[in-house]
Amino acid sequence: MKIYLVCPQSKTGGPENIHQLCNYFNELGEEAYIYYNPPAPASLYPEFPHIKTTSGIEDSPENLLIIPEILDVSEIRKTAKNIRVAIWWLSYTNACLFGTLHANLTEPDTIHLFHSYYEYAMVRPFLSFTTRWFFVTEHIHDDFLSLQPDQFQEKKEKLVCFHGNKDRITYGICTILNLPTVNLTNLSREEVLYHLQRARLYVDMGFHPGKDHLPREASMCGCIVVTNQCGSAAYHEDVPIDEKVTFEKELLELIPKILEDPKSYYENQATYREFIQSEKETFKENARFFLGQLKKMSDATEPDAK
Repeated sequence: MKIYLVCPQSKTGGPENIHQLCNYFNELGEEAYIYYNPPAPASLYPEFPHIKTTSGIEDSPENLLIIPEILDVSEIRKTAKNIRVAIWWLSYTNACLFGTLHANLTEPDTIHLFHSYYEYAMVRPFLSFTTRWFFVTEHIHDDFLSLQPDQFQEKKEKLVCFHGNKDRITYGICTILNLPTVNLTNLSREEVLYHLQRARLYVDMGFHPGKDHLPREASMCGCIVVTNQCGSAAYHEDVPIDEKVTFEKELLELIPKILEDPKSYYENQATYREFIQSEKETFKENARFFLGQLKKMSDATEPDAK
């Protein structure tokens, strides 16, 4: 069996997750490849040592093609007629934005993989009773998972980090409160690490199209995380914190409370940090279980199978 993972040619959270899964499949001894769309000459993520790329897909029923939810499975099926296809729902929101939601919910004989509870909650009710689905999660980069959040508490500043590309609220609130901010947009991983390790707060008032990396990365850098209740942040299964707001006024009131008593709020998010640290093993368990079930499905469809 060969596994092909279709990946956009970009360096964001979703492509990183795709490379992470491909890398782990190969660690397990599978034959897995990244197929870039559009094509790229080599891996965009050299930090994953077990990545293989390909410019072609062997359209065989023994093989598996994993596509992100932003691609239309009905269009894929026009050329890939025989290979098994799985949709990895990395973002329900992005499927809506890219116009692929309806096709990906209705195409028969498709396996569905859920990156987080948010995607499961939004997609699963529309699938038939016989549809095969699995949780295949991910985890943040080892550069963050290897950190000890407690060690950064002594050097924390009254500084708020946010991501301006998806959050147009936090900067204005912090301006009213006369608090310094850092916009993490377009920064290198090293720069993000530097700023998060000195910031007291990471606030994310974006639309959380999937289980985002930055809140988890911030937490592992010792930040107190505050989110809204949009997308995956609406689900405790994905973002298990109490510090969530609905309206801007709530954020305006919450930030000063946190800065007055940061120790209590930091301790209150200990379970969130433990949850993040457990995600790597959960990811591996999910991937191994999915592969095992995939092979059982293959055995069941062989001509001599009972």
